[in-house]
Amino acid sequence: MIWSGRPVLPGRVERLQAPHRDMNTLIAVGTGAAYLYSLVATFAPGVFAGAGHPADVYYESVSASSR
Repeated sequence: MIWSGRPVLPGRVERLQAPHRDMNTLIAVGTGAAYLYSLVATFAPGVFAGAGHPADVYYESVSASSR
């Protein structure tokens, strides 16, 4: 995500606080959420298994949509 998201991700945290957002901000939020979800599913799959959900990961989607 860090390598493939270089054109989109820099400065996105600051843009989240700005009154005007753009499409790159939307991409950064979506890929960030999928990446964090995948990290939890990788290192703590019991969080999802306890709730009856599969611990799916989305690393390939994060990498593809960050480009």
